[in-house]
Amino acid sequence: MHRLMYFWGNDGNVVSLFCFYHHKMFIQPVKNTDIDHFACGVLKLKFHNNSKCYEKMANSFDWHGGCYIRKIKFSYRSPYHKKEDVMSFEPLKSVLVALDGSDRSFEVIKYIANTKLFKKNQTRICLFSVYEAVPNYLLDLSMDPQYHTSYNEVKQWELQQKRNLEAFLEKSKSELIRAGINEGDISVKLQKKEVGIARDIIKEALNGYGAIMIGRKGVGMMKYVLLGSIAMKLLSGIKDMPLALIGRDIPDTGKILVAMDNSGYAMKAVQFTAANFSGTKNSVHLVHVIRDDMDTPPAITEQFINEIVPSMNEAKSHLIENGFDEKSVYTKILTKQRSRAKAIMDEADNHTIGTIVTGRRGLNKVVEFFMGRVSNKIVQMARFNAVWVIT
Repeated sequence: MHRLMYFWGNDGNVVSLFCFYHHKMFIQPVKNTDIDHFACGVLKLKFHNNSKCYEKMANSFDWHGGCYIRKIKFSYRSPYHKKEDVMSFEPLKSVLVALDGSDRSFEVIKYIANTKLFKKNQTRICLFSVYEAVPNYLLDLSMDPQYHTSYNEVKQWELQQKRNLEAFLEKSKSELIRAGINEGDISVKLQKKEVGIARDIIKEALNGYGAIMIGRKGVGMMKYVLLGSIAMKLLSGIKDMPLALIGRDIPDTGKILVAMDNSGYAMKAVQFTAANFSGTKNSVHLVHVIRDDMDTPPAITEQFINEIVPSMNEAKSHLIENGFDEKSVYTKILTKQRSRAKAIMDEADNHTIGTIVTGRRGLNKVVEFFMGRVSNKIVQMARFNAVWVIT
């Protein structure tokens, strides 16, 4: 029988992962791992420091408490512990589409036009833009004749920016109508920046919208920046509704990949997919990745597979019950992978999958304050995909 054990320093950083299998010990440094439960029982532990071997006895661990061994906290948890209950999703009724007038921003419009869920659900779509206003301190200078000319130039810049966005929003609306979306389901809203562009988007989103959609990058993009600043701020600021980050040149194949683990967030991703993408010719790939950056014994890998299979089967059944063709739902468990996020992205690339749906966080809830480690990496890597981050 094997056990997975994590040794934690006082600062919450993992020191080493010890895997005991048939009385053999395998050591692998790990980071960013959550503590859920503490082991109980009597365990004899060995760990190394400066080539010396120390032996300590840990007695009477409590499931709800903790134990320290010279400033090192010991805990046990299976990576497939029981997931929490989750609420079912309903089809999206309204979506806030944040646009900035850039070509990358127009990729969001192209994705909506090619995605059948907005036509099937008759989702209300609000095309929303925020433009920069003349700073308040310049308004005071406008009264000074010395700065009158400069102020007028800045004011003209503001008005031109507004006119450009108005034209862009009308172009976007026309594109959606041309794609078959009912004109009555599309609204346009353009406003002057109040606090900050990201915070203004979040404030607007709280007015009853079911999700936010935005391009990965916008007008301020830098060549080597993976994700735009506004998108990053929304990822940090939006914690209670789905957020879609749209890349460029997304393949229009009707294929969806759902990143699976045994957490409630993964099941939320499944339920979101069932509620919004079913009833079409879309296919769904349920993908779970078992990371293995050490020489894990085959029996342990086999147990990990056996523990995730029930969740995979539950997810597949839920999709079929909600309108997906059984032949269009695929399950795959990838083993011996160095990186979960890279394995998921490779799977998407290999099958020309355009849409990826992932839970905001997986099993790790303590260290990753805003997003799970795998979800965050997927968002950063998915340049040619639409990534729905589900909370």
